[in-house]
Amino acid sequence: MSILWGREGGSVLDFPTPPKPTPLDLAPVNASLYSSLSDPQREVFDDAARFKFLMAGRRFGKTYLSIVRLLTWAMEKPGGLFYYVTATYRMAKQIAWVDLKQLTPREALATKNEGELSVELVNGARIFLKGAEDPDRLRGVSLSGCVVDEAAYVRQEAWTMVLRPALSDQRGPAWFITTPAGENWFTDALREAESGEDPEGSGFRFTTEQGGRVAGAEIEAARRTLGPDLFRQEYGAEIVDLRGAAIFRREWFSYYDPTTPQRWERLIASVDANFKEGKNSDFVGITIWGVQARSMFLLSAANQKIGFVDTLALIRSLRERWAFTELLVEDRANGSAIIDQLKREARGYSLFSCNPEGGKIARGNAAAPSYEQGRVLHPQGAPWLRQVEEQLLSLGVREDGHDDLADSVTQAVCHVYKTGPMTISTVTWGHGASDDLPEPSTTLGWSERHLAGLAGPDPDGLF
Repeated sequence: MSILWGREGGSVLDFPTPPKPTPLDLAPVNASLYSSLSDPQREVFDDAARFKFLMAGRRFGKTYLSIVRLLTWAMEKPGGLFYYVTATYRMAKQIAWVDLKQLTPREALATKNEGELSVELVNGARIFLKGAEDPDRLRGVSLSGCVVDEAAYVRQEAWTMVLRPALSDQRGPAWFITTPAGENWFTDALREAESGEDPEGSGFRFTTEQGGRVAGAEIEAARRTLGPDLFRQEYGAEIVDLRGAAIFRREWFSYYDPTTPQRWERLIASVDANFKEGKNSDFVGITIWGVQARSMFLLSAANQKIGFVDTLALIRSLRERWAFTELLVEDRANGSAIIDQLKREARGYSLFSCNPEGGKIARGNAAAPSYEQGRVLHPQGAPWLRQVEEQLLSLGVREDGHDDLADSVTQAVCHVYKTGPMTISTVTWGHGASDDLPEPSTTLGWSERHLAGLAGPDPDGLF
């Protein structure tokens, strides 16, 4: 029988490398890693099932457990090939690469490769960090084992069509670890493992409190900030359907008089980029914010169907007019390319890459309490404000229509108040506005900026 039997695409297998002779006894190193685990982590680690499904609250130590398991597997199997997989390559680098380098024992490390995010141990075993945005790029290997981190956000076909067959010839194990994200393929697999329907699987659920790594006061603070449903999901490890119900209420909207010049402690631009260009492309949503005394003031908004080049031009134009000191860009779709371009030219402002781990609904639920508490204010009478508010009111209720401005708003609110399931990384760090731009601590209200020419000729573009 062909070794390609049952493999989608007929890729030639990349078998594990022959083990390298090593006189080093890795058992003590292995034992040291195991001893660093908490009791709940050891409960998962010690289970004998081939496939394990763990749903846990924030700060349980999911990534730490993933890296420890990969390293112990690698030290136990000379010449083995192991994958750490998460939703995107960039997430893999941000979430796990530093931990992998720090946790790999010096005496066990042979080489590390920064370019391909991999380490090789002295026994010839290799560990790679991979993104699953294109599952086909994971094909063509024979795996000794894998861990899928934040599995609820990884496409199902990455497991069923690619990783599962890659484990077959070696009968390698697989772990799936995640924070909940509503109903999806992972929750189905978890229930099958818990019920015994999957004879090779075991299921585990732990709250943040059970993980023992977060103080009780911090957990209670999160409960007050996130609201009940999002708290149950993010800290209680519960499967909560956050869709189909309104997240924002009209009575939560607060307003300020935009005709009075203000002084801002911070000026922020938040960008929600689109996925494609052309007639059927999505819209780009950008909002401008002033921050003063722990309150946020919406200053301007843009919503335009434009591509990569025009989005860059728009951001540069907004920088000239508003002198923002912080730029947030969602690291998805065209946003990744925008970040790569702007990091080479950012001057006088800090550039942040934002990864929404829980999706737009989870981020909306994280931002809503700040609106309810009156900490986010909209400009009275702004001609574009209705569209911003209608998108916020529709978030979670309607899946048709555009929500780019709502995504831009919730991204900014989560950044300022440090809430929600979003990883924010500093790409470049600015130390104030550049000399050729206006002083960022003062700015005109939206009406003066609008009349000064900020509005574009396209009625669907800048407001």
